[in-house]
Amino acid sequence: MVKNFLKRITGRSFHGGPDAYRCFNYKVLLDKDLLAFSIPSASPMEFPVLFPYQTPGWFALNADQRQWHRFVCINQQQYWYSGHFLRTHGEPLGQLMLSIWLKQVVAGKSIARHNIEQLGEYLSGQNHDINSSYIFDSATQLQPALQHYNTYRRSNKLLAGQTQQYVALRHKEQLPQCYNIKHFGCQQWLYYTHASRAFTRQYHYYCYPLSEQFYLKIRFAYKANLPAYFHYWHANARAAEHSIMQSVKLHTAD
Repeated sequence: MVKNFLKRITGRSFHGGPDAYRCFNYKVLLDKDLLAFSIPSASPMEFPVLFPYQTPGWFALNADQRQWHRFVCINQQQYWYSGHFLRTHGEPLGQLMLSIWLKQVVAGKSIARHNIEQLGEYLSGQNHDINSSYIFDSATQLQPALQHYNTYRRSNKLLAGQTQQYVALRHKEQLPQCYNIKHFGCQQWLYYTHASRAFTRQYHYYCYPLSEQFYLKIRFAYKANLPAYFHYWHANARAAEHSIMQSVKLHTAD
């Protein structure tokens, strides 16, 4: 308590985020599969409880298009983090956005139901960045680059050479993706990460193949409005991500 109080006085803390809201339980039918999850929200949301994606023409009728991605949004939440007014002048520190999507593979491609490795191969093939590769590993490649970034971000006295190195890291290096399998309870998920060139955005993805043409995708998007204060709220956002994924249960018909 004393530690948190001192952080509030010095401005080294935050308020808001998922902890500011009550959790609500939801259940939706993905054709014959039942998806249950618990998410923080300001109030209970009203949205369809049935997504019959296998019905001919249903997905095309309900899908949204974002660049080359086609998806049906099951749920979406946005959580803002704010800091001490004297330190941030009222600017938000950042935000965590949760998106739960039903996605369709591109024309001419197919995956297999429950086959996570094949889904990883498919998603890896959709990435045209030559620096990315299909990797199953226990540790993400994102962490070393973020540690390097944090080292320079927290320094208030950078030498000229360090400043140039910091700028190069922010604007020239593309972080690689790393695919691996994560378990939450008895549920397996294909997990991968991505970060923007400017290090102001991070994306964590959890995917599961539902059929030959469709898969479930859960995305956690981290946006740093004030990158210098990213470490104030990052641990809380990661804990919220873990808690939400622990609540997600996919009960398959077979």
